[in-house]
Amino acid sequence: MSSLRPLCLIVCTTALAACGNNATDPAGATPDAALEADAAPDPAARPALFAPDPAAPADDDPQPAEFEDLNPDPAVVEVDLTASETTQAFLPGAPTRVWAYNGRVPGPTLSARPGDRVIVHFHNRLPEATTIHWHGLRVPLDQDGVPVDGGVAPGADRDYDFVVPDAGTFWYHPHVRSDEQVERGLYGAIRVAEAAPVAEVELPERVLVLDDVLLEADGALADFDYTDDDAHLGAHAGHLGTVMLGREGNLLLVNGVANPALHLDRARPERWRVVNAANARYLNLSLPGYRVRRLASSGGLLPAPEAVPDSGLVLVPGERADLLVEATADTPDTVVLRALAYDRGHGTDSRPDVDLARVQATGVAPAAPLALPEPLRAFEPLESVASHPRVVLNETVAIPGGHEAHGATGDAPAEAAEAPAEPVFTINGEVFPEVTPMEAGVGRTVSWDIVNDSQMDHPFHLHGFFFAVPPNAAGRNARPGLHDTINIPRRDTVRIQFQPDDRPGDWMFHCHILEHAERGMIGVLRVAP
Repeated sequence: MSSLRPLCLIVCTTALAACGNNATDPAGATPDAALEADAAPDPAARPALFAPDPAAPADDDPQPAEFEDLNPDPAVVEVDLTASETTQAFLPGAPTRVWAYNGRVPGPTLSARPGDRVIVHFHNRLPEATTIHWHGLRVPLDQDGVPVDGGVAPGADRDYDFVVPDAGTFWYHPHVRSDEQVERGLYGAIRVAEAAPVAEVELPERVLVLDDVLLEADGALADFDYTDDDAHLGAHAGHLGTVMLGREGNLLLVNGVANPALHLDRARPERWRVVNAANARYLNLSLPGYRVRRLASSGGLLPAPEAVPDSGLVLVPGERADLLVEATADTPDTVVLRALAYDRGHGTDSRPDVDLARVQATGVAPAAPLALPEPLRAFEPLESVASHPRVVLNETVAIPGGHEAHGATGDAPAEAAEAPAEPVFTINGEVFPEVTPMEAGVGRTVSWDIVNDSQMDHPFHLHGFFFAVPPNAAGRNARPGLHDTINIPRRDTVRIQFQPDDRPGDWMFHCHILEHAERGMIGVLRVAP
């Protein structure tokens, strides 16, 4: 994609057009009509938060399926991947119609090693166009999954073909109407193992893909127009609230299962590869009673492990973490893995803690913590740069009853007349696709100040490149290691640095609250040769 124009056309017609109503498939029907959905359920019947009983023993230790490798060459991973409609029972006896990869939510885990060639034969059997974005993988631009030329049409096929350059934990998901397609169940994990083991002993691994889903009491996915969410406030008010915060679910899932048991041998520390696949929910993960150390961020191994306190480790939407989980002599037989409350603004400080899974331990813990190499990974510092262009994230809160673009009319106060009918999310004051690209050159160090000038946290994701997070001008907010997704706290600034390699073109960066990105909170990095 050497020009922004194809990208602008498809995102403008699919993402931004969904701001006030559901986008349509090529036949002109809404996705719900294509699925022959029932009439919208009474919102009063929807639980604010499901508190599921423990999952059945058959759902203990849930792990996503692994792809079957179709290629005998050990340096090539070749797989089939189909997106289609199916059902999955998130609630007992109440099947939910979902969109899934290879028939399950989450989709199969793609496992590879650095240097492997990956070939994915993708088949779109959905009622609308879609793509696959390989979130975090430094792939060629034409393999990145942005919806150039309309994406993969219903009934069509496409091969993705790239070499995996980096070890780490990544994931894949659509980049067409991603707020709805990801919520319907289209996501899966990617595990790229290091060339050499991290520890002297073999570490059993778990992939934990975490998500939340917004369900009616009968198990149906809640409508995507949001008009029934707060009927007592008026239909439009409910829509504005959900769009403003992003869609948070009322049932939390671990590998597609609510409240499963995870069985752990105290004698064997484990490596957990954790993916936050939620549309908007920040996950503040806490596992009291265990020694937990973070080994890797979204850009792979850290320079040194970081201790995770009982007060939690925050993963923003799209972010990943590799955790070393060890029992101690005092670890109880059963500990609850929880998502603790996290205040990301706009009243989210009142959210409750939520149970994710029960971790059940047997055996005897070793006498000493597992020894790890020092450093885990060495990093070459980037050259210093004097210029720090600002990338400003902002939002305008809508007023219910406002009209398109200019708020209320008639005898309304002047300030109301300026209020938009929908929340507006901007980067540098612009709404995608009408944006001014940020310029960079291959091999030249780039330093940006990501300024969050809004009243809520926003997760920032850069396609195509990892970035370092040095201290900002005030000496704060540094983060070790490399990243592709990171939180930008409200009314604060995070500085990032990166050096584009030889993959010129127009790359996306955006807020990973999917409702925000699909309504224009997207920028473009233009890398010149």
